[in-house]
Amino acid sequence: MKPSDIRDENSLRVWLKSRPEATRPSDTVVIAQRGALRVFPLWSGAMGGAWARIADLTALPILRVTLTLGVARIYPTPEVKAADAASAAAATFAADAATFADAATIAARVARVAFAAADAAAAFWASIRADAAALETGTDSAALPLWPDAVPDWFATRDTRARALWAEQPEVWLFWARWWDGVLSGHTLDAELQKQVALIPDAVWQQGPAAVAEAIRLIEDRLDLLQQVSTMKAELAGLQAALARQASAAHRAHNHPPDLIDAPAPIVVQVNTLVAALNEAEAELAKPAPEPGALRRIGALIVDATLTALRYCGGLADTMLQKAAEEIGSTGAKVAIGIGGLSIVSHLEPLKDLGKALIAFAARLLGV
Repeated sequence: MKPSDIRDENSLRVWLKSRPEATRPSDTVVIAQRGALRVFPLWSGAMGGAWARIADLTALPILRVTLTLGVARIYPTPEVKAADAASAAAATFAADAATFADAATIAARVARVAFAAADAAAAFWASIRADAAALETGTDSAALPLWPDAVPDWFATRDTRARALWAEQPEVWLFWARWWDGVLSGHTLDAELQKQVALIPDAVWQQGPAAVAEAIRLIEDRLDLLQQVSTMKAELAGLQAALARQASAAHRAHNHPPDLIDAPAPIVVQVNTLVAALNEAEAELAKPAPEPGALRRIGALIVDATLTALRYCGGLADTMLQKAAEEIGSTGAKVAIGIGGLSIVSHLEPLKDLGKALIAFAARLLGV
């Protein structure tokens, strides 16, 4: 059966049963999840009603379960599966869908409840056919727009209502607005970020949107620091190689005077210290719950080693510039050596800020 033949619950069920056994469970999740996403604004847009405000209801449980289902398809690890089960248990809407034993029934139920008008139902089933076609070609459906054709008017209207509610508390709903934009456009947020959000402990989710928003901010800041550490490691690796070449016998035989070539040796010690600290920081930041004490210690070490190296560079620069000034008329080689030594500072300055950022992040983890 072809995806183009899918028109209703029965035809979708037949198509799903025709899928290879190895991919059928994942295919079923995709169909059910994206079907649920297409009616999400019916729920999220209604959260401004008096009944929802009185009951303190929000869109968070549905957001959680749909995000987690997408993550579970990419990262079918025990931790993510456990988060998936917890998110489904927390959302009444998702309780039946969590097992995805029959995506056809779920899709048909969604279509019946959500679309009284025939044209709205037709648009829904057209989107299901597009998802099925993508699955048959091995295309990641999450990379496609949620609606293959024009966004239906009813969807846009209710989505506008939901976004207006989120705009009332942007600090709480900013991440979800970005995530939702990615779902709609097919330009989804970073998969690792979504995975870390899915793994937020259930106790935090139970505290509500504000607590989850703060947890997400910590996750994003941690991943940003992890990226900075990775970048700094790459830059220091290049600096280490340059210093090793400068200290080599072959290089020394090619440059004069030798005392200027030997000068960076103390910097090598500090650079090696910094590389070791960055390795430790990388390992700690890769943890979902890094140890604040470890991050504070590593940050202090990075700041201290950086300042020590910068102080040495300052003294070295004074010496080099003085010698260059004395012989400026005789050769340009010594001037070039001096400027080369000064370039080390450009590698070290950002590390000082990174160390301070690690200390500040540790303080946030401690709630200071």
